[in-house]
Amino acid sequence: AEILRSQNKHYKRAYIIIGTTLLNALITIILVNVLPKEQAILGCLIGTAISTFIGNWILLSIYNNKSINMPMGTYWLNFTKIVIISLVGVGIVFLMDYFVFSHIQINILILLVIKGAMFSVLFILLSIFVFKQTIKNAIVLLRKKGD
Repeated sequence: AEILRSQNKHYKRAYIIIGTTLLNALITIILVNVLPKEQAILGCLIGTAISTFIGNWILLSIYNNKSINMPMGTYWLNFTKIVIISLVGVGIVFLMDYFVFSHIQINILILLVIKGAMFSVLFILLSIFVFKQTIKNAIVLLRKKGD
């Protein structure tokens, strides 16, 4: 957003965001009226998910790629890696919860801290493994700037 603003190209981005908001409202209104009253919140969630996917993910990616030559393919590849790392971490914590923590009587606050720490450690370790080359490149750049 800051790069677009510095090049005075942020107006089209704003129009895309306004369009996304209007699409969200339209889909939400339609789904809230079509779905049963008990599932109205589901209509809101679906409307938000669809409009965010179309507007923020697809249209803004295309615009950023075309207007300022931002490498969106690389961005989405790294984003996907982070999502996968997060899902693996959450999956492992859920498995630990099911197989280990469900059999132990423990204070819920302590359990929350343990699960949070487990996820954090898993996320850091998996990130180091997946982004090993990126981390090495960053260290080399930092060493060059220090010299």
